[in-house]
Amino acid sequence: MYIKFEPKRWYPSPDRDVSPRRWFLPLTLLAFIVSTMLPRKTRIAIAVPALILLISQIRAVSTGDNVKDFSRASFIFGFVLKFIDFGILVRDGEVYKVKNRETLIKRVGSASGSENETPVQENVSVWRKFKDSAELWLFTLRGIGWNWEVGGIPEPQPQSTSYFLFRTALRIFGSYLAWDICKHAMGLFPYIQSNNRGSFFDEPIANQVILTWLHQLEAFCFINLPYQIGALITVAPRFQISEDWPPLFGNLSDSYLVGRAWGRVWHQLLRRPLGILTPHAQRWLRVTSRSSKRTVSLLCSFTMSGFVHWSGALNCPWMPSSHGMFTYFIMQAPVVRLEDYIVDWGRRKGIKSSTLLKCFGYFWTVSWISFSMRYAARYQFEHGALSVHEPFRNSLIDFLVGKLKA
Repeated sequence: MYIKFEPKRWYPSPDRDVSPRRWFLPLTLLAFIVSTMLPRKTRIAIAVPALILLISQIRAVSTGDNVKDFSRASFIFGFVLKFIDFGILVRDGEVYKVKNRETLIKRVGSASGSENETPVQENVSVWRKFKDSAELWLFTLRGIGWNWEVGGIPEPQPQSTSYFLFRTALRIFGSYLAWDICKHAMGLFPYIQSNNRGSFFDEPIANQVILTWLHQLEAFCFINLPYQIGALITVAPRFQISEDWPPLFGNLSDSYLVGRAWGRVWHQLLRRPLGILTPHAQRWLRVTSRSSKRTVSLLCSFTMSGFVHWSGALNCPWMPSSHGMFTYFIMQAPVVRLEDYIVDWGRRKGIKSSTLLKCFGYFWTVSWISFSMRYAARYQFEHGALSVHEPFRNSLIDFLVGKLKA
């Protein structure tokens, strides 16, 4: 029997009903928060069917804005992965805030005479459960302050609260200014100004590379700005401390390999949910060697990352570049693995690290990212997500440029 392979069927019709449904995203997020307040058995019996019913409505109706449709689907799919992890796979009591557990151990230990015993939290108030669950979903993407903190997080530097707030304020202004510059610079290209954009790959290669990096800078600002604002509004009133907000991105000096750029420089917000498939795949494939486990881990992580970013495209009408986000991420795994083999070979040959080698590494990383990231940028530009030419209403750069031209 012949089955016709039509990827277009995976995408919603451009003629689907349009409704803003402003309640949908807050309600879905609230459902996720409430779900992890329940015991695991109750959660699986009640919350899972309710969430499936709610999430099934994502593609039923469009907001009328492709950018919002894309962002909404990506956001919710990321939370679905997080729910599979914390809502289904994790057992009751396995995930907790370190500060809460330390306080409880001291209290129970002083009463029983033993501080080595790990107590089980019982009779926790509903407010406390809601607060911890909300923090788990909204403020703990990397597990800071919890017992599941992910790796690859930059170490926070010792600093006073006042200095941290000063630097955070500068970072907020810097992120806003960089975003403003990015929008202005992209607006200089006729391709961006066009109402009916053609194929991104038909542009000169130099334009593709420049626009791709401007797009990446825009993505950086899109992620970094809310993080810095969150740090400011929680640390300033002493709700949290500066150590709860380590740098979101690592040092560029660590990016002399593609693998290091992904693992140490770029944010690690999805590191834990992207790894939930890895142990199951390793067990199913019966891999035992360190090399094989590393290969499976990379394939699983980048595949899951590709699905998270591609999920946004699956909530928008089909176009030839709709698969570009997935293509970009899946391309990274074999390249990172190739780097591992080359580094291992160099160590066996006794080749030492040097400034020249690192310079070559920086050149290699920039070259590879410039080439491969065009596939993700292509969809974003042709579709409009994150790259719509909409200058800031109060653009400092546009104001300064206007003054210079006057």
